Amino acid sequence: MVRIRVQEDNPNPIVISFVDFLDSSTIDDGKELGDLNSSKLYEKYEQLSLIGNADDTSSTLDYSQENSVAVTVNENAIPFKRDVYSILSAIYENEVFETGIVNPSEKYFIEEYKKDAIGAINTLNLLFWDNFEATGRKSNNLIGILHTISHLNYEEVYPIGVSMAVGSLNHRNQEVCEYAIKCFENWNHPDGVKKLQSVQFASKWLEEYAIAVIEEIDS
Repeated sequence: MVRIRVQEDNPNPIVISFVDFLDSSTIDDGKELGDLNSSKLYEKYEQLSLIGNADDTSSTLDYSQENSVAVTVNENAIPFKRDVYSILSAIYENEVFETGIVNPSEKYFIEEYKKDAIGAINTLNLLFWDNFEATGRKSNNLIGILHTISHLNYEEVYPIGVSMAVGSLNHRNQEVCEYAIKCFENWNHPDGVKKLQSVQFASKWLEEYAIAVIEEIDS
């Protein structure tokens, strides 16, 4: 059995449906929705049936947290690499991240991504949400993951990577918020403008950073 923590106010760590991610109102008028639908990740996910049989207890995720959302999925249909999860977590917790620097964790992830893009992104996603409320060294997982996905193209990480970045824009750790904004800065995609504009940032400097990124994308 797979145990995944999900909170009602956070995006699901596994994409059950693309409806939530493909709201046409969030797509810039100058960007056809079909362009995003045709991304490699979308095409592969479209072929997966992630909803399991509700009567099959082997495919039911175990939720114990208060306010959690019960979701039943077919465990066998979820590409998830336990070894990659463990290795990335161990590396991320001990790394220091700097703009423009490719870390060992990123090199490792890219190699796994080349082998199996869906499995790698799903694993990264599970690691991300599993540590979303973490403190101390474990919170470094979030910064590391955002640092990693910021160096991929928007279409390569859409929709899962984008949901991680959006979910981090109001994180209590301001460094996590900073790296979330940095994702949209690096992606430089018009879809990111409305996402950044919809957030009320906790500090003035984060708001100013987001505004600067919006202006850069719009220019």
